[in-house]
Amino acid sequence: MNLTTKYGVGDVVYSVTPGYRDLAERECALCSGNGQVAIQGSDRTAECPDCRYGMISEWVDRDMAAHPHVIGQVRVETESKTDRGKKKVSYMCLDTGIGSGTVWAEDRLYATREEAEAAIETLADA
Repeated sequence: MNLTTKYGVGDVVYSVTPGYRDLAERECALCSGNGQVAIQGSDRTAECPDCRYGMISEWVDRDMAAHPHVIGQVRVETESKTDRGKKKVSYMCLDTGIGSGTVWAEDRLYATREEAEAAIETLADA
């Protein structure tokens, strides 16, 4: 039996990451990232009252985005010998892990960045 898949090992594909909130760190403006502030009228320093260690954590909104991946494994599941036309194809990519990483359904991957970005527009309009 010959099985044909949309993508093969080594192909570059794109996925769409939905918008989400992420905790990010930025340098503290008060202490310029060193965690210490000068005590006025002295040559001593004290722990920064804003951050304590130089960085401030804050929530950041991330937009939907297209991300490139390289196919590292192709998985094909067939239901039975009599249902040769029915198959489930999934992929594992090098950057998201082979064997114990993300399993990508074929309909969640796009052949080009343009296709993925068009999907983003469609999802954003929904």
